[in-house]
Amino acid sequence: MKRLTICIITMFTFFTSNAQEFKSNISLGLPVGEVSKNYSINFNLDFAYIWTVTNKVKMGAISGYTHFAGDSSKVDAGFLPMGMTTRFKASNKSTLALDFGYAIGFSNGRSGGVFFAPKLYYNLNSTFDTFISYKSINVSANDFGAICFGVEFQL
Repeated sequence: MKRLTICIITMFTFFTSNAQEFKSNISLGLPVGEVSKNYSINFNLDFAYIWTVTNKVKMGAISGYTHFAGDSSKVDAGFLPMGMTTRFKASNKSTLALDFGYAIGFSNGRSGGVFFAPKLYYNLNSTFDTFISYKSINVSANDFGAICFGVEFQL
């Protein structure tokens, strides 16, 4: 019981003593690789709850929706990615990030798969960042990959 109490107090202190941010981003992507034969565009909407670990490192949880749209003969592919993000502040204006986790499939029996998304952010002001990323969702033998361009804003 003592250990549980100490653990809860430690977690509460950690989460309340560190700066926390709630961010959202929207991006458009161009599918690459095998998936580009069937899909022509990728849309992403993500939400992140981030806390400061050190003055240069932030970590958090992410979730959102990723959609691959194709021609009329192919069924669109939708995914719900859930995972973690790690961010490293490289300079006053740039940040390197890596999102990773599992994406649940939403399209006609499509299964989910592991995803990762390395990102490069450029800080526009205290509210908005732009970014470029490569998002990859590995589903069975298929890799749903896209090069994405977007904007992130603090909520």
